[in-house]
Amino acid sequence: MDQLPAILCLHGAGTNGTIFALQARNIVHALNKHFRFIFINAPFESRPGPGVVPIYLKMEPYLWWHCDESAAEQFDIDIYEVQRRRQQVRELLRSTLETENIVGVMAFSQGARVAVGLCLDDELGSRIRFALLISATFPALPIQEHMAPGSVVAIPSVHVQGTSDPWGAEGEKLRTTYFDQDRATLVKFTGGHTVPTVQLEVRRVVMAVMKVWESTVSQERMINGLSKP
Repeated sequence: MDQLPAILCLHGAGTNGTIFALQARNIVHALNKHFRFIFINAPFESRPGPGVVPIYLKMEPYLWWHCDESAAEQFDIDIYEVQRRRQQVRELLRSTLETENIVGVMAFSQGARVAVGLCLDDELGSRIRFALLISATFPALPIQEHMAPGSVVAIPSVHVQGTSDPWGAEGEKLRTTYFDQDRATLVKFTGGHTVPTVQLEVRRVVMAVMKVWESTVSQERMINGLSKP
């Protein structure tokens, strides 16, 4: 099992890695012959996120990632604290990427915003070969100080969106703003701001992920073959 490639898993705001593992358990179970799943915790404490209580009552700590300069006033922190927290998140992601064979990222809600920042990071982004974003919100949360305007994530991506998600428009905006549309796959499911758990809908997500992964591996083998003397 340790030889399997790994997917880095980023939870939503006001939850934690353990809660995300429970939320995504059906997807994880369906893919666990192909990947290991590395669930990590965001570094900052927060209140429980929407819908977390009472389902995940007493599953503290409730955590969140970081904010950008535009939201600093909302959270009563200055620009220097924004930069410090951004750097702290980046170092957490770096340390995980350096110790695990990470090939992809699976992220939910605010975690999807961080995942975009990771994919667009000049150094760390090159390690991510595909992205699975579930019930994403907007905008991206950069993990480096400067992110070039108009930056696009070129790797294959799967975007999972509930039909009654109150933040569905944000997920759509994240997909169309930051991702190569020729390499982005949209999977709709019946539900709100959550992770799909119904077997048929989980199967559609899994099929999309495996199609992306198999295509990625096939292309890499072809490129490596062409590069040999």
